[in-house]
Amino acid sequence: LYTIRYQLEDGTVIADPTIGSTLAGMSKTFIAKGGSELYEGYQEGCFPETNSHTILMNINGGNEFIFTYVAKENVPYTVRYLEKGTETVLHEDKYVAENKKSVVTEVFQQISGYMPDAYQKRLVLSANDEENVLIFWYTKDNEHAYYVITHWVQNLEGDGYTEYRSIQGPETIGKTITEEPLTLTGFTYNAEKSTPSGNLTEQGLKLDLYYDRNEYPYKVRYLEYGTETVLHDPFISEANNRFGKTVSATAVDIPGYSLVGEKTKTRTIRDSGNEIIFYYIEQEVTISYKAVPAGTGTVSIGSETVKAKTGTASGSTPAPADGYRFEGWFTDESCTTPVNAEWVDANNKLVPQKIDGLYQQVTYYAKFTENTASLTIEKTGAQDIDENQTFLFRVEGTDENTKDIDITVTVHGNGKTTIADLPVGNYTVTEKADWSWRYTPEEASKNVALKAGGGTVIFANTRTETQWLDGDHYTVNLFGENQ
Repeated sequence: LYTIRYQLEDGTVIADPTIGSTLAGMSKTFIAKGGSELYEGYQEGCFPETNSHTILMNINGGNEFIFTYVAKENVPYTVRYLEKGTETVLHEDKYVAENKKSVVTEVFQQISGYMPDAYQKRLVLSANDEENVLIFWYTKDNEHAYYVITHWVQNLEGDGYTEYRSIQGPETIGKTITEEPLTLTGFTYNAEKSTPSGNLTEQGLKLDLYYDRNEYPYKVRYLEYGTETVLHDPFISEANNRFGKTVSATAVDIPGYSLVGEKTKTRTIRDSGNEIIFYYIEQEVTISYKAVPAGTGTVSIGSETVKAKTGTASGSTPAPADGYRFEGWFTDESCTTPVNAEWVDANNKLVPQKIDGLYQQVTYYAKFTENTASLTIEKTGAQDIDENQTFLFRVEGTDENTKDIDITVTVHGNGKTTIADLPVGNYTVTEKADWSWRYTPEEASKNVALKAGGGTVIFANTRTETQWLDGDHYTVNLFGENQ
C-alpha cells in the first residue's frame, strides 16, 4: 500500500490523497497534483516544492510521501525540442517568464524530417525553477506524424469546455483519422462545433469533439412523512439547469406541520430523478382547561393533546364547588374575553373548534363565582290606616356559608323588600315586634333555605292594639266610627 498527500507547509490539505497498492520491490513515480486536481482556491499561485517523487515500495509499509506546496506569484518554465539519443537542439527553446498556472500543456513544434514523441505534453510546475522544463524528443522520420484527439465537455457555467479525454499517437502521413463521438450521459454531441475527421500531415493533426450539457427542470415537493400526502403545491423550475449543476431549495412553512430534517437541501442535476423532497410531520398541540379562581370549581379534563390539523378536541365540562356557580368560559385568565358561544353546549361543556383550520396551543378558563341569591321579605296584614307603618326584620345566617350575614331591613306597610347577592344557604328571618308593637306576627321568625334561584318569605301580622295609649291616658271618641 502507498499513500501520497498534498498539503501546505502548515499542514492544510489542498487535494484528495492518492491511495493505492503495487508490488513490493518495485519503484513507482508520482507526479504532484495541479490545476483542477487541487481544491478550489489553490489552483493558481500554489506550487509543489518538487513536481515528482519516486518510491521504492517496501513490503513492511512506510510507503508514504507528502507533496508540500508553497505560494508564489510567478513561476516561469521552459519548453525544449531535442533529438532523441543525441540531445541535439532542433528548435529554439520556448521560455515563458510570466506564468501563474500550476499546470501547463504545450504542443510540439513541427521540425522537417522529424517526428516528436507526443503531440502535446502536460507539466505540473514546481516552486523549484530548475524542474520546470518540458522536453519534446524527436526521431528522424519522414513517413509518420503525431495526431491528438480531444473530447471536450461543456462547463457548468458559461460557454467554455473542459477536456474530458485525450488520445494521441503516431500514424502514417496522409492517412485519414476519424473518431466516433462518445455516448456521455447528460451530454449531447455538438456536431457543428466538432472536427471528428481529418488527414494527417507532417504538421500533425488535432481533432476536437465537443459535447454540450443537457438541460433539465427540477421539482421541489412538500410531503407528509410516512403517508406521502401532498401538503403544498410543488415548485417546478424552468428547464435551463445544466447536467451536473448543483441546485438548492429552502423548505416552506406549512401551518400545523413541522419540518423533518434540514431546512435547505441541494440536488445535483441528472438526466432523471431531479427532485428535492421536504418531509413534514403534523404538529400536536396541547389544549388546557383551567378553573378560576382556584378552589371555586373543577373541570372534567385539565388538558388534552390533539393533532393541529386533523385532530378532534374532546372538550371539558365545568363543575362548581359548593357555594359557587359557573359563570362562563373565557380565553384569558382575567376572564374578560368569552369564548365563541357556539363552542359551549347546554351543559356548559366547551368543545374548542379549529381557527383557520388549525387547533392552537391555548388555555381556556372556566370562571366560577360565589353562589348568591336574592331574598324577598314580604309583609301582609297591615291595615290601610297604617300604610306608612314600618316593620323591621333581622336576617341572620345559620350555616358555614352564611355565618357572616347579620343585617336588618325595613318593610313599609303591606310591602316587600329584596336583599340581593346573599350567599346561598340557610337563614333565620325574625320580625322585631317591639318596633311595630301595635301588630303581632303570626310567626316571630322563620327559617329560610335560600337556593340559587332566590326565595321569598312572607310574614302575616294582625293589628292587636287599636289605641296609641293605655286606659289611663285616652278617651273613647264617640264621634268616630273607627278608632
